[in-house]
Order: sequence, then C-alpha cells, then structure tokens
Amino acid sequence: MKSDAGPVLSCPDCIENIRGCGCREVISLRGDWRTRGDACRIPFEDEFDVIEHIADDRMALSQMFRATRRGGGVLLTVPQHPFLWSAADAYARHKRRYVSRELVAKVEAAGFEIARVTGFVSLLLPVMALIRRRKKKPMDKDDHFAQLRIGGFLNASLMKISSFERFLIERGVSLPLGGSLLVVATRP
Repeated sequence: MKSDAGPVLSCPDCIENIRGCGCREVISLRGDWRTRGDACRIPFEDEFDVIEHIADDRMALSQMFRATRRGGGVLLTVPQHPFLWSAADAYARHKRRYVSRELVAKVEAAGFEIARVTGFVSLLLPVMALIRRRKKKPMDKDDHFAQLRIGGFLNASLMKISSFERFLIERGVSLPLGGSLLVVATRP
C-alpha cells in the first residue's frame, strides 16, 4: 500500500542506519536531517511525526508498533480539535485534526500502552480559535507564511507562554485542551 506521507524526522546520528534501509531518499534541509519513506512500511526504528498526513493512520500506527522494540515507544504530536481546521492545515497537507480520545483509541488498537496524554498550545487556544474563525478563506497562494510573520515583542511573548506550558508538562501536568496533542505510548 502506498502512502502519501511527508518527511519522517530523523537525527543525524541515525542517517547511516537509514541509508540502505529502503527509503526513497535522505536529504538535509537547513541542517535538519529528514528521510522520506512510506510510513505504512517503516524500515527503521526511531522517530515519527507523520500520522496527521496519512490517510490510513491506523496502518501507520500498526507499522510503528511493528518497528518499535519491546519496552520502546513512540512520541506523537498531532494537530488537535477539528473545529480549528483551516487553510494552514490544507497547506500542510494534514488529513485531519484529532480529538484526544480518537487518537488514544487508535494508538491502543495498534497495540501500544498509553503512558501520557496532554494538550499543548493550550494557553493560546482561545486566540488560535478566534484567528482560525476569522481566516476561513484560502491562504495567499504567493505567500504561504504571511500568517506566521509577527513582531518581535509578540513573538517573545508567545515564546514565554510556550515555555511556561513546557515547564508545566515537564512537571507532570497534563493539559486537557490545546491546539496540539502529545501522546506518549510504549510497546509492552
């Protein structure tokens, strides 16, 4: 089965293990190593960040389970809340925005045990929802990143808010809402 998966992130130390594993290409973009392969036929055992881009996410999760060693696990970050769907999601080629219970059920059905679930981009969720409601029109075809350009003060403020959320999550706080969702799961 062919997948329309985008890049699967991988660390530079893993590149030598990835070359020759059957991936179609290994490329470097701005210092970040990426490999493009078929997430429904995963040939290696490290990181994944693709399921929101794949039509058959259940198959991708089952392949992640197959590729994960016992005692190993996956860390999934996905866009959350279908009501936030916008042109930005379409441009990013997302197939869906998840509801927490939906992703948890799919991860468990693949065979993983859930270790942690938390939202993030939580404190900014009301602002995100307001902006998304106002911008239901298609994105500017010539400038896909226009909505990401903000002033230095606003950017610094948003970074502080994100840092505070990360501080809470690192201390075990699970945030019930957020523009994105983090699921940590292990293979028993």
